Amino acid sequence: MKVFNKNLLSFFALLIVLSFYLLLSVNIRPIADDYCAAAGSTSGVLAYMNNLILTWSGDYTQVLFNGVLVAFPLSSLPMYFLGLLTLFLFVLLLLSILYVFNKNFAVSNSKFSSFAILAALVLSVWNVYWALPAALTSQSGYDRLLDSREIFSGVFGWPTVIVQYLTVPFFLVLIGLLLARNSRSGFLTLITTGLILGTSGYALALAILFSSLLFLFSRTTHFRLSKTLALNSGVLVGATFSYFSLGAQIRSESLALSLEDPTVNSAVRWFLVSFLEFTTSIFNVGIFFVVLIGFLISGLVFKFYSFKISRINLETLFKFSSAFLFIYFGVISISELFTYNAFWHLITFRSLLFFYFFFVGVYLGNRFRITASFLPNNVATIVTCCLLLSAFVVVYETNSSIIERRVTWHMGPAAMPGISDISPEGSWVDVCWDKISTQDKYPLRD
Repeated sequence: MKVFNKNLLSFFALLIVLSFYLLLSVNIRPIADDYCAAAGSTSGVLAYMNNLILTWSGDYTQVLFNGVLVAFPLSSLPMYFLGLLTLFLFVLLLLSILYVFNKNFAVSNSKFSSFAILAALVLSVWNVYWALPAALTSQSGYDRLLDSREIFSGVFGWPTVIVQYLTVPFFLVLIGLLLARNSRSGFLTLITTGLILGTSGYALALAILFSSLLFLFSRTTHFRLSKTLALNSGVLVGATFSYFSLGAQIRSESLALSLEDPTVNSAVRWFLVSFLEFTTSIFNVGIFFVVLIGFLISGLVFKFYSFKISRINLETLFKFSSAFLFIYFGVISISELFTYNAFWHLITFRSLLFFYFFFVGVYLGNRFRITASFLPNNVATIVTCCLLLSAFVVVYETNSSIIERRVTWHMGPAAMPGISDISPEGSWVDVCWDKISTQDKYPLRD
């Protein structure tokens, strides 16, 4: 009976959190790039994807996801499906990753209860992580320091960005976890996975390529040279095809015409901006909150989960995940030196920072519990709940901007609050809107 009650309570906790994301999802409306996806898919989703490949991008994996999750609902489904197939599907993808984690490491008699509690907690803190810094943009000077409102809006309200910088990378994480579970994965599977990675964006592909090679020099891992080379060969082939594709070359030529070559002054400015972005990505109130929650619930985590069966110990995992994140940021930053700076370039990086620092908090909390008596589990749970309830006030106020935009959007192509460098009333966005404004499912411009 006790186990049944625990399962029931954890189920309702997860259901409440998922209901919140569901409400948020159905209120999402297109903006900026989404208008062009809607306009380009009027002749068919496949035609839209083919046009992207021929004129804009060689990241075939991203184009596929963008066509299925953004262009398809915009052209063929009721408007509320746009959010269901972007934000809410991403939440379900995140649940799948947590499920794989739970299945491998849970030692509790009630694995469903441990999964539901962990999932509800992670999904809740995930929202707070983005919402807290965004709420502080009302304070003078803070918004330009972190661009946190833009980051929040991109993560929770911009379908194209949700797909390219969240859904695709996390889908790849899920593939990696499933491959890790199956130690008998063949070379063909690894090469195919590498091809998918290589066509998912240069920054992510290069970061995985360089960091995977680091694992070969660690005696505490079981990464084999042959399998690592198989994976990396797929990554290299995929990235090469992507780079030399017709669409990528055309886009590179157009950027070369509009951008100037780096100078000493621009390089110095780039270095200072990159250093500031890296520093503020780590030292901000969102990260502090995530580490604190992880620290407080560490007792519960190590009660439900055991990592002794892992073939990579925690110290090694933190060591190489740190190296991966540093390499990933470096690749993104260097690419911006030769192209342009945009807040959405770092969304994937900051998303991975969320999980990294959550487990850093869990790890530190466990170390403190081993070396000294700390808060009992019941007290830590109460403190955690109080922190989450307090933060939900900020979460509600921040997320309400998406719901309010649903009303404004019916009067025209409304801007997303916080996205300052994309205007729905100018240049290419206006052209895309003009192409779709006469369709029945879209509101007419006043």
